[in-house]
Amino acid sequence: MFPGRRVSSYHTGMVAQPRSRSSAPVLLALLLAACAEEDDGVTFEDDLRPLFEDRCVFCHQPGAPFGPETGAGMDVANPFAEEGLVNAPNIWAGPHPELPGQLVVPGDPEASFVIHKISDPALGYLPETGIAGAFMPYQIPAMTAGEVALVEQWVSEGAQDDSFFRCQVWYWMMPTRALAAECGIRYRPGEPGKCDTCHFAGTHNPPDLADPFGPQGVVGVRAAYRADMLRVEPGSPETSLLVQKLRASAEGNLPSSEYGTPMPRPVLPLSEEQVALVRQWIEEGAKP
Repeated sequence: MFPGRRVSSYHTGMVAQPRSRSSAPVLLALLLAACAEEDDGVTFEDDLRPLFEDRCVFCHQPGAPFGPETGAGMDVANPFAEEGLVNAPNIWAGPHPELPGQLVVPGDPEASFVIHKISDPALGYLPETGIAGAFMPYQIPAMTAGEVALVEQWVSEGAQDDSFFRCQVWYWMMPTRALAAECGIRYRPGEPGKCDTCHFAGTHNPPDLADPFGPQGVVGVRAAYRADMLRVEPGSPETSLLVQKLRASAEGNLPSSEYGTPMPRPVLPLSEEQVALVRQWIEEGAKP
Protein backbone atom coordinates (compact mmCIF):
# COMPACT_ATOMS: atom_id res chain seq x y z
CA MET A 1 0.00 0.00 0.00
CA PHE A 2 1.02 3.61 -0.50
CA PRO A 3 0.52 6.29 2.16
CA GLY A 4 -2.45 8.50 1.60
CA ARG A 5 -3.83 6.30 -1.22
CA ARG A 6 -7.34 4.88 -0.98
CA VAL A 7 -7.55 1.13 -1.51
CA SER A 8 -10.87 -0.10 -2.94
CA SER A 9 -12.58 -3.41 -2.39
CA TYR A 10 -11.89 -4.20 -6.04
CA HIS A 11 -8.11 -4.21 -5.44
CA THR A 12 -8.25 -6.16 -2.21
CA GLY A 13 -10.87 -8.63 -3.15
CA MET A 14 -12.85 -7.67 -0.04
CA VAL A 15 -16.32 -6.28 0.15
CA ALA A 16 -16.28 -2.72 1.53
CA GLN A 17 -18.31 -2.33 4.71
CA PRO A 18 -19.96 0.92 5.78
CA ARG A 19 -18.14 2.57 8.75
CA SER A 20 -20.03 2.10 11.97
CA ARG A 21 -20.87 5.13 14.13
CA SER A 22 -19.54 3.18 17.09
CA SER A 23 -16.00 3.76 15.80
CA ALA A 24 -16.16 7.50 16.69
CA PRO A 25 -15.49 7.00 20.43
CA VAL A 26 -12.56 4.75 19.56
CA LEU A 27 -11.06 7.43 17.32
CA LEU A 28 -11.55 10.04 20.04
CA ALA A 29 -9.77 7.81 22.55
CA LEU A 30 -6.87 7.35 20.15
CA LEU A 31 -6.61 11.11 19.64
CA LEU A 32 -6.62 11.74 23.38
CA ALA A 33 -3.93 9.12 23.88
CA ALA A 34 -1.80 10.76 21.19
CA CYS A 35 -2.18 14.14 22.90
CA ALA A 36 -1.23 12.64 26.24
CA GLU A 37 1.98 11.29 24.70
CA GLU A 38 2.90 14.87 23.77
CA ASP A 39 2.83 15.99 27.44
CA ASP A 40 5.68 18.40 28.15
CA GLY A 41 6.44 16.72 31.47
CA VAL A 42 7.13 18.91 34.51
CA THR A 43 7.14 22.65 33.82
CA PHE A 44 7.67 25.61 36.08
CA GLU A 45 4.37 27.30 35.25
CA ASP A 46 2.18 24.24 35.60
CA ASP A 47 3.88 22.36 38.41
CA LEU A 48 6.36 24.44 40.40
CA ARG A 49 5.16 28.03 40.49
CA PRO A 50 2.42 27.37 43.10
CA LEU A 51 4.93 25.50 45.29
CA PHE A 52 7.63 28.17 45.05
CA GLU A 53 5.16 31.01 45.56
CA ASP A 54 4.03 29.38 48.80
CA ARG A 55 7.51 28.61 50.17
CA CYS A 56 10.17 30.76 48.46
CA VAL A 57 8.96 33.89 46.68
CA PHE A 58 8.31 36.02 49.75
CA CYS A 59 12.09 36.07 50.39
CA HIS A 60 13.43 35.71 46.87
CA GLN A 61 11.86 38.37 44.66
CA PRO A 62 12.82 41.93 43.64
CA GLY A 63 12.73 44.20 46.69
CA ALA A 64 12.78 41.35 49.21
CA PRO A 65 15.62 40.94 51.73
CA PHE A 66 17.08 38.08 49.70
CA GLY A 67 16.12 39.29 46.24
CA PRO A 68 18.45 39.55 43.24
CA GLU A 69 19.58 43.15 43.78
CA THR A 70 20.90 42.45 47.28
CA GLY A 71 23.75 40.26 46.09
CA ALA A 72 22.63 37.73 48.66
CA GLY A 73 19.84 35.96 46.84
CA MET A 74 18.00 35.37 43.61
CA ASP A 75 14.63 35.92 41.92
CA VAL A 76 12.37 32.90 42.26
CA ALA A 77 9.30 34.85 41.14
CA ASN A 78 10.96 35.28 37.71
CA PRO A 79 13.15 32.16 37.49
CA PHE A 80 14.33 32.68 33.91
CA ALA A 81 15.38 36.31 34.36
CA GLU A 82 19.09 37.20 34.36
CA GLU A 83 19.29 36.75 38.13
CA GLY A 84 16.45 34.25 38.33
CA LEU A 85 16.60 30.85 39.96
CA VAL A 86 17.68 29.10 36.75
CA ASN A 87 20.41 31.58 35.80
CA ALA A 88 21.73 32.86 39.13
CA PRO A 89 25.09 31.55 40.36
CA ASN A 90 25.44 29.97 43.77
CA ILE A 91 26.78 32.82 45.92
CA TRP A 92 28.05 30.32 48.51
CA ALA A 93 30.40 28.80 45.95
CA GLY A 94 32.43 32.02 45.61
CA PRO A 95 34.58 31.46 48.69
CA HIS A 96 33.91 27.71 48.63
CA PRO A 97 34.49 26.29 45.13
CA GLU A 98 33.89 22.76 46.41
CA LEU A 99 30.16 23.62 46.36
CA PRO A 100 28.09 23.42 43.15
CA GLY A 101 28.54 26.63 41.18
CA GLN A 102 25.00 26.97 39.85
CA LEU A 103 21.61 26.90 41.56
CA VAL A 104 20.08 25.03 38.61
CA VAL A 105 21.94 23.05 35.95
CA PRO A 106 19.25 21.96 33.46
CA GLY A 107 19.39 18.21 33.03
CA ASP A 108 21.60 17.61 36.07
CA PRO A 109 19.85 17.70 39.47
CA GLU A 110 22.93 16.47 41.35
CA ALA A 111 24.95 19.47 40.16
CA SER A 112 22.12 21.88 41.01
CA PHE A 113 22.66 23.58 44.36
CA VAL A 114 18.93 24.18 44.82
CA ILE A 115 18.47 20.42 45.33
CA HIS A 116 21.09 20.50 48.07
CA LYS A 117 19.28 23.38 49.79
CA ILE A 118 15.75 21.96 49.75
CA SER A 119 16.45 18.30 50.54
CA ASP A 120 15.94 16.72 53.95
CA PRO A 121 18.79 17.90 56.23
CA ALA A 122 19.21 14.27 57.37
CA LEU A 123 20.58 13.45 53.91
CA GLY A 124 23.61 15.62 54.63
CA TYR A 125 23.72 17.53 51.35
CA LEU A 126 24.98 20.70 53.06
CA PRO A 127 28.24 20.82 55.04
CA GLU A 128 27.74 20.86 58.80
CA THR A 129 30.18 23.77 59.03
CA GLY A 130 27.48 26.15 57.79
CA ILE A 131 29.51 27.38 54.80
CA ALA A 132 26.49 26.80 52.54
CA GLY A 133 23.91 28.53 54.69
CA ALA A 134 20.68 27.06 56.02
CA PHE A 135 18.38 24.54 54.44
CA MET A 136 15.42 26.05 52.59
CA PRO A 137 12.71 27.11 52.97
CA TYR A 138 14.06 29.01 55.94
CA GLN A 139 12.29 28.00 59.14
CA ILE A 140 11.50 31.29 60.90
CA PRO A 141 11.43 30.56 64.64
CA ALA A 142 8.14 31.05 66.47
CA MET A 143 7.78 33.90 68.92
CA THR A 144 9.02 33.42 72.46
CA ALA A 145 7.00 34.52 75.48
CA GLY A 146 9.74 37.05 76.27
CA GLU A 147 9.57 38.63 72.82
CA VAL A 148 5.80 38.91 73.01
CA ALA A 149 6.11 40.52 76.44
CA LEU A 150 8.39 43.21 74.97
CA VAL A 151 5.85 43.98 72.24
CA GLU A 152 3.04 44.13 74.80
CA GLN A 153 5.08 46.50 76.95
CA TRP A 154 5.78 48.74 73.96
CA VAL A 155 2.09 48.86 73.00
CA SER A 156 0.96 49.40 76.61
CA GLU A 157 3.31 52.36 76.96
CA GLY A 158 1.84 54.06 73.90
CA ALA A 159 3.62 52.43 70.93
CA GLN A 160 6.20 55.20 70.66
CA ASP A 161 9.06 55.46 68.19
CA ASP A 162 11.74 55.41 70.87
CA SER A 163 14.95 53.53 71.68
CA PHE A 164 13.02 50.82 73.51
CA PHE A 165 11.02 50.07 70.38
CA ARG A 166 13.97 50.31 68.02
CA CYS A 167 16.32 48.09 70.02
CA GLN A 168 13.99 45.75 71.92
CA VAL A 169 11.25 45.20 69.36
CA TRP A 170 12.06 46.44 65.88
CA TYR A 171 15.53 44.92 65.68
CA TRP A 172 14.39 41.32 65.98
CA MET A 173 11.59 42.09 63.53
CA MET A 174 13.73 43.83 60.90
CA PRO A 175 17.47 43.59 61.71
CA THR A 176 19.73 45.91 59.74
CA ARG A 177 23.39 46.83 60.04
CA ALA A 178 22.52 50.46 60.79
CA LEU A 179 20.07 49.52 63.53
CA ALA A 180 22.57 47.12 65.05
CA ALA A 181 25.16 49.88 65.21
CA GLU A 182 22.62 52.25 66.81
CA CYS A 183 21.67 49.69 69.45
CA GLY A 184 25.12 48.22 70.07
CA ILE A 185 24.05 44.80 68.83
CA ARG A 186 26.31 42.38 66.99
CA TYR A 187 24.95 42.22 63.46
CA ARG A 188 24.87 38.86 61.71
CA PRO A 189 24.78 39.31 57.91
CA GLY A 190 22.36 37.05 56.12
CA GLU A 191 20.37 36.12 59.22
CA PRO A 192 16.72 37.08 58.70
CA GLY A 193 14.58 38.65 61.37
CA LYS A 194 11.16 37.32 62.23
CA CYS A 195 9.26 39.73 59.98
CA ASP A 196 11.53 41.12 57.26
CA THR A 197 11.19 38.18 54.89
CA CYS A 198 7.56 39.16 54.19
CA HIS A 199 6.95 42.69 55.45
CA PHE A 200 9.62 44.79 53.74
CA ALA A 201 9.26 48.13 51.92
CA GLY A 202 6.98 47.81 48.90
CA THR A 203 5.86 44.37 49.99
CA HIS A 204 2.86 42.58 48.52
CA ASN A 205 2.30 41.23 52.03
CA PRO A 206 1.24 44.21 54.17
CA PRO A 207 2.01 45.68 56.63
CA ASP A 208 5.23 47.47 55.70
CA LEU A 209 7.38 46.98 58.80
CA ALA A 210 10.26 48.87 57.22
CA ASP A 211 8.12 51.95 58.08
CA PRO A 212 6.05 50.81 61.09
CA PHE A 213 4.71 54.31 61.82
CA GLY A 214 3.84 55.05 58.18
CA PRO A 215 0.46 54.81 56.44
CA GLN A 216 1.09 51.18 55.43
CA GLY A 217 2.74 50.25 58.74
CA VAL A 218 1.19 49.02 61.96
CA VAL A 219 0.67 51.83 64.47
CA GLY A 220 -2.85 53.22 64.21
CA VAL A 221 -3.47 51.42 60.89
CA ARG A 222 -6.71 49.50 60.35
CA ALA A 223 -6.14 45.76 59.97
CA ALA A 224 -7.07 44.18 56.64
CA TYR A 225 -8.05 40.84 58.20
CA ARG A 226 -10.07 42.40 61.03
CA ALA A 227 -11.51 45.76 59.98
CA ASP A 228 -12.78 46.26 63.53
CA MET A 229 -9.22 46.23 64.91
CA LEU A 230 -6.05 48.27 64.48
CA ARG A 231 -2.82 46.49 63.77
CA VAL A 232 -1.41 48.28 66.79
CA GLU A 233 -3.67 50.38 69.00
CA PRO A 234 -1.42 52.48 71.25
CA GLY A 235 -2.08 51.68 74.93
CA SER A 236 -4.18 48.59 74.21
CA PRO A 237 -2.45 45.26 73.50
CA GLU A 238 -5.74 43.35 73.77
CA THR A 239 -7.28 45.16 70.80
CA SER A 240 -4.09 45.18 68.69
CA LEU A 241 -4.20 42.46 66.02
CA LEU A 242 -0.40 42.31 65.83
CA VAL A 243 -0.18 41.34 69.50
CA GLN A 244 -2.81 38.62 69.07
CA LYS A 245 -0.97 37.14 66.10
CA LEU A 246 2.34 37.13 67.98
CA ARG A 247 0.73 35.53 71.04
CA ALA A 248 -0.73 32.79 68.84
CA SER A 249 2.76 32.07 67.48
CA ALA A 250 4.31 31.87 70.96
CA GLU A 251 1.54 29.53 72.13
CA GLY A 252 1.86 27.25 69.10
CA ASN A 253 -1.69 27.88 67.92
CA LEU A 254 -2.99 27.00 64.51
CA PRO A 255 -4.53 29.62 62.19
CA SER A 256 -7.96 30.69 63.38
CA SER A 257 -10.95 32.52 61.98
CA GLU A 258 -10.63 35.03 64.82
CA TYR A 259 -7.08 36.30 64.21
CA GLY A 260 -5.93 34.57 61.04
CA THR A 261 -2.43 33.10 60.70
CA PRO A 262 -0.07 33.34 63.69
CA MET A 263 2.97 35.49 63.03
CA PRO A 264 5.65 34.92 62.02
CA ARG A 265 4.00 32.62 59.53
CA PRO A 266 5.24 29.05 59.90
CA VAL A 267 6.87 27.76 56.70
CA LEU A 268 6.91 23.99 56.33
CA PRO A 269 9.86 22.15 54.78
CA LEU A 270 9.34 20.54 51.40
CA SER A 271 8.11 16.96 51.41
CA GLU A 272 10.01 14.16 49.67
CA GLU A 273 7.43 14.25 46.90
CA GLN A 274 7.88 17.99 46.37
CA VAL A 275 11.66 17.69 46.27
CA ALA A 276 11.29 14.84 43.77
CA LEU A 277 9.12 17.10 41.61
CA VAL A 278 11.81 19.81 41.58
CA ARG A 279 14.41 17.18 40.78
CA GLN A 280 12.31 15.89 37.87
CA TRP A 281 11.83 19.44 36.56
CA ILE A 282 15.61 19.96 36.47
CA GLU A 283 16.24 16.51 35.03
CA GLU A 284 13.85 17.24 32.17
CA GLY A 285 15.68 20.47 31.34
CA ALA A 286 14.17 23.04 33.76
CA LYS A 287 11.44 23.97 31.31
CA PRO A 288 9.28 27.10 31.68
